[in-house]
Amino acid sequence: MQKKKIEDFFIERFIIKNRDNAYVEIIKPLRLKVKLYKFLFILLIAVSLLITDIDLSKLTSISGIVSFFSRLFPISFNYLGKIWTPLWQTVSIAIVSTVLGSILSFFLAVFSSVNLVSSKKWVSLIRFILSVLRTIPEMVWAVVFVAILGINEITGVIALTMYTTAFLSKGFYESIESINSEPLEVVKSVGGGLLHQIIYVVLPLSRQFLISYVSYAFEMNIRSASIIGYVGIGGIGHLYNVTLALGQYQRLGTLIVVTLILVLIVDNLANYIRMLSLKL
Repeated sequence: MQKKKIEDFFIERFIIKNRDNAYVEIIKPLRLKVKLYKFLFILLIAVSLLITDIDLSKLTSISGIVSFFSRLFPISFNYLGKIWTPLWQTVSIAIVSTVLGSILSFFLAVFSSVNLVSSKKWVSLIRFILSVLRTIPEMVWAVVFVAILGINEITGVIALTMYTTAFLSKGFYESIESINSEPLEVVKSVGGGLLHQIIYVVLPLSRQFLISYVSYAFEMNIRSASIIGYVGIGGIGHLYNVTLALGQYQRLGTLIVVTLILVLIVDNLANYIRMLSLKL
């Protein structure tokens, strides 16, 4: 009974009144469509399980999980001395790529905001390019730039900068477009240009959102920098590759613990920055 009431509620949402107060149905009843969507959803899951050949018994094997984690501990404290340099490389890659990506993102966001740029064609072009860039994962960027520039830290910086730029730009231009148009019109009316609008309106009114997005990007880049190191760029990700390939599980456990501590520190730092930005 409750299920029928819910379905009737959704059906009524798609009914509108015309001028004669008569009801006009704009789509067919949803009950049949709901059942069809349920069937397609279940079918999609079933086909996906068959294609990926997932053995659920292995995923629920407690003995296998316990056996793996028992090889990770106790961690190797002697290995800690070899971790600090790659760990700092990972943090450095994340910091530099976040800064560069934030600068590029803001520049692109300004020229893709409809309330700052009058040319809709220019805005649409930039947004289309950014949409395409957002579809490319950071690992793909890493592989591409490794092939171009070779294995070094600058490759990781460029790869994450590209990913950060594509990611942040959308949040930036949405924040800019949410600004009330009246302050912008006031600046224009006294002869202010685009730079004046940015300095006196955009930055003061959207800085909380911008800081929040940048702190989240840094938090994300710490994780990403650890992952892309797996393809040989450097940092702690490279150590993951080596220790796993050589079966050095206690060293691998040490890397996992150190990475976990790093991520927790960065998460708390990012949350603190976001809370601090609310007071600005």
